Amino acid sequence: MTTTEAPAHGLRGADLCRTTGFRLGEAITLGNLGALHELGRLAEAEGRLVEARELYQGLSLPPRPSSSPRATLGVVLLERGQPQRAVEHLDAAASTQREMALHTDLAFTLFWPAMVSVQAGDRAAALDYIEQGLELATGELRAEAHLLTGRGLLSQSPGNHDIALRHFRQAAEPARRCDARTPELRALTGLAESSLRLGRHGEAGEHAQTARALATASGYRLFEARSFALLAELDLARGGFERAARRANRALDIQTEAGHRIGRAETLLVLGHALRQAGDEGGTPRAWAQALEVYESLDAGRRHEVRALRGR
Repeated sequence: MTTTEAPAHGLRGADLCRTTGFRLGEAITLGNLGALHELGRLAEAEGRLVEARELYQGLSLPPRPSSSPRATLGVVLLERGQPQRAVEHLDAAASTQREMALHTDLAFTLFWPAMVSVQAGDRAAALDYIEQGLELATGELRAEAHLLTGRGLLSQSPGNHDIALRHFRQAAEPARRCDARTPELRALTGLAESSLRLGRHGEAGEHAQTARALATASGYRLFEARSFALLAELDLARGGFERAARRANRALDIQTEAGHRIGRAETLLVLGHALRQAGDEGGTPRAWAQALEVYESLDAGRRHEVRALRGR
C-alpha cells in the first residue's frame, strides 16, 4: 500500500467503525488520518482531527489516546497559519504527555513549539524545547531525526549555515535508517538551503533535486513545493530568472491549494526577486505585498525584511 493509497483505506476503516458503532475505533482511525497534512491536504486533515477530538471527548476516556491527535491538530493549524490556536493544542497535548510519562510522544510534540519559537525569533526557547525533546527521544530514531532537523533549522535562523549543515547531516542518517520520510525530506531541504546560502550551488542543486524526487514519489506535496522554491532560488543565483519564476509558480500552486500560508509567503519573496530580475516590475510589488500580508497576520519576524524590500 502506497502513501497516497493509505488515506482511502483509513476512510473506509473509519466508515466501517461508524456503521458498527465502534466509536473508539472510529476516533483512532480519524486521528491517524491527521497524517494527511504530510500530503498537503491540510483542510481535510484538520477536519478529520476535529472529528476525532469530538469523539474522544464523548467517550469519557483518560486523555492518553487523544494526546497525539491533538498535537497533530496543532501542527496542522500551524501549517495553515494559525499559530495561536496551534500553540493552544500543542501545549495541551504536551501537558498530557508529560503528566502520563509518554516520553516519545512528548519528544515529537516538542519539535513544534520549537518551530513556533523560531518563527517568533525566540531562539533560547526554541533551543530549550529541542534539547528537552532530544533528552526524551534517546534511542527512538524517528524522534531523534525530527529534533536534529530542529537543531539545523535553529542554526539557520541567525545564518550559522555551516553548523546547520552538520545538524541536517546528523538528522538524515537516522531518518534513512528507519525510513522516516518527513525528517529525511526536512533534512534534505535544509541541506539544500544552507548549501545555497554558502554559495555551494552544486551541492544545493543535488540536495534540492533529491528532495523533489523523493517528495514527488512519496506524495509529500509540501516538501515538493519547498524543493521547487529552493530550485527557483538556485536559478536566481545562476541568472536563470524566467526559469526561477516558473519554478516559484509551481511551488505556489501547491502551497495555495494546500493552504500552506507560511510556505506560500516564503515562495512569494522568491517570486518577487525573480520577476524583478526578469524585468516584470509590476509583478514584484504584488508578490511582496501578498507575502507581507501573511507575515503581518502571523506577526512573523520576516515582516521587517519584506517591509524593507518594499521600501526600496
